[in-house]
Amino acid sequence: MRSGLAIVVTVLVGGALGCHAGADGIGGACVMASLGGSCASCGNGTRCLVDEEAGTELCEGITGTCCASDADCFSRTCVAGACSSEGNDCTSDSDCTDGAVCYPIAGVSPVCRRPPGAACSANTQCASYQCATDATCACADVNMLCRTDADCCGTRSCQANVCSLAAEGDPCGSDQDCANGACTAGVCRCLPAGSTPINQTMGCCSGAVFLGTCSARRGDACSSADADCFGGPCVDGTCSCVGAGGVCQSDSDCCAPTSCNGTECF
Repeated sequence: MRSGLAIVVTVLVGGALGCHAGADGIGGACVMASLGGSCASCGNGTRCLVDEEAGTELCEGITGTCCASDADCFSRTCVAGACSSEGNDCTSDSDCTDGAVCYPIAGVSPVCRRPPGAACSANTQCASYQCATDATCACADVNMLCRTDADCCGTRSCQANVCSLAAEGDPCGSDQDCANGACTAGVCRCLPAGSTPINQTMGCCSGAVFLGTCSARRGDACSSADADCFGGPCVDGTCSCVGAGGVCQSDSDCCAPTSCNGTECF
């Protein structure tokens, strides 16, 4: 275990540890930097790693910094004497090493991660955070990073660089593939009024449930059965407003001058 004092890791090109070659995205010698110590001592070639639970902070090497072990690197991966790029900022694939590519992330800087199919030895190296048993990065599940649909598992699609559940009209294999929760004949379809929702409101076209079935909302078409409507009557084929004491989800469900307190018009 390293002490709290800063140490300098020095690696010479051609020495016992060696450094990355140009083919890995790092040309020439690796970058020498002071590692360890408090974040106040971090300089070029390092990044501060804070462990809030342990109450510690250390200067760790970024992409291309000389290293003696995985513990010297922010990526926790030291390859041939230089820190790999996983988890480090990037602007293009050329900034990434060891099979990683640059993944855009909404609202923050892009980072280097290894795509599905790339060789790996730890979950943290992969965009999917899943290093499979055959030592390759697995496909990405919901909310994991992606660049194309091919990065995502099954029928999940890549939307805003995140693997997402299939939308209305997209192909699916099961209810679990769909954002609305309903896979009908291999296609994600929402459930009409009168259907039994899959999971609370999930799957209902209206997003509303009344007496355990999908319900229409005020202004929606309905049959003569009041149960089609969310707590209100079906008047001339259209769901009417809900009167005082009726069930509601928003003020727009209630007849004036009543309003919705979250569950009931009053």
